Amino acid sequence: MGTTSGTVVGPGQWATDGTYVWVWPADNRVMTGTDTNIRLGINAGGTCLNIQGGVNVYAEGIDFEGGGSTTGNGRAMVQVSSTAGGNPTFTAVNCSAAYSADNGFGSTGGSWITLVNCVAQLNTDDGFGYHYSATYSAIPTVLEIGCRSFNNGFDYQTTIQSVDDNRNGFTIHDGIDVVRVNCLASGSYGPNYADTGTGSSSWNVNCTSRAARGPTRGYGFHALDSASVNTDSCTSFHNLLGQFRAEGSATITDSNSVAFGTNLWDNNSGAGTIAASVVAPISMRGSFDDQQRVLPIAVETSVAQSYTLNGGTRQITATGGALVVVSGSTTSTTVLLPANPVLNQRFAIVNPATVAWTLSGNGFNIDGSSTQTMTAGIGRTVVWTGTECGVRRR
Repeated sequence: MGTTSGTVVGPGQWATDGTYVWVWPADNRVMTGTDTNIRLGINAGGTCLNIQGGVNVYAEGIDFEGGGSTTGNGRAMVQVSSTAGGNPTFTAVNCSAAYSADNGFGSTGGSWITLVNCVAQLNTDDGFGYHYSATYSAIPTVLEIGCRSFNNGFDYQTTIQSVDDNRNGFTIHDGIDVVRVNCLASGSYGPNYADTGTGSSSWNVNCTSRAARGPTRGYGFHALDSASVNTDSCTSFHNLLGQFRAEGSATITDSNSVAFGTNLWDNNSGAGTIAASVVAPISMRGSFDDQQRVLPIAVETSVAQSYTLNGGTRQITATGGALVVVSGSTTSTTVLLPANPVLNQRFAIVNPATVAWTLSGNGFNIDGSSTQTMTAGIGRTVVWTGTECGVRRR
């Protein structure tokens, strides 16, 4: 940032005498003559777009850069705030917010907030973050469609990571409701999606979490307090600590989501609940014996279940992309997958106990290994793709 004394004393600062510009990069790297893509900003505080009171604002095709404040909520680069004059409504289409000292897009109150195909990247705090207004008792409702968050949690004054790892791509607080459709969060210094607060609720449809990088919070989807998080057909891959985490009395309810790459399995060491949204038999999946019985492929971890499969055996093998359904005891069990799995063949793990399953088979490959150990819990379906396996939770 520009210095008032005209001298550069630390990372993230620059100075000029009107002829030359001196820059100390925020990431402390040694600059060369090829460093040409450098953004210089002035730390003026405040916001780029400050929407207050009972107004209705529509923005389209605008790129916002810089601004924001390092103290308190309500200082995002694009900020929606309730006042004594009322609760604003805000719609943004094809807009972006980058290099903020706080959130990219944010609110303290408001009425309706709708963002379509908007991008938040390289902001110091959250990409998209919303709070209620305690002063005016205003809780906004939020809709995000096709929005993207990249590498938020960037501290422009020191290093490329923030002072703590609770910097999110998308987040709500304080009883706010949000619907997210086709959104993407990547590289947040914390969880990519983090919803918290009493009464907060999110519905995430076909959303993607990639490479959440917080050392203690690097989860794809993180639910806290008593928030209710619903994930529907979402995708997670290469998150530092795992796909889901629920804390306090928060819940994550999932349907048909999938994880690829490193840390495939759910990682929930919190006190909250992660559950499959369907726990009854799923008739659309077909039948597996002469009596045309349908076997359930999704169970809760807390529900004791046992199945007699194919006259007492532990495994039924089907071909042509059908299901292989496996059940076991409460001891460690090795499950041998078919020797020649076909594309998109599914293997449904249905045992609800905390069993260490070892999945192995010809060509079975997760991160280069022919054998993968997982802890059974919520029912999962392993989907063979030809190069690696994903874990599809049902």
